Amino acid sequence: GYAKKIGIVPKETSGTVNGTLHIAFPLLKELLFEQIELKADTKITDGVMKNVAGIVNVTKGNIALTVTKDGLSFKGDGVLNDVPSTVEWVETFQAA
Repeated sequence: GYAKKIGIVPKETSGTVNGTLHIAFPLLKELLFEQIELKADTKITDGVMKNVAGIVNVTKGNIALTVTKDGLSFKGDGVLNDVPSTVEWVETFQAA
């Protein structure tokens, strides 16, 4: 899934997440993926991610994360390898 794609191992993460998930689609017998609207908006507090991409440990993460079927973005602050940091990442998913 999304976490694996960016080098995050779910078993090595923790924190508090509050969010909303929006799903909308027409009521059709034959539904195409393109006809589905998906969006998750979350706020992560006290986030910890160990060994991200094999090189980074994140602690004290406070991140706003948005995921749609087209991509993801996150922005916030935390401590990366013992250095207070502000991060922003935008990624567009490629069609399979």
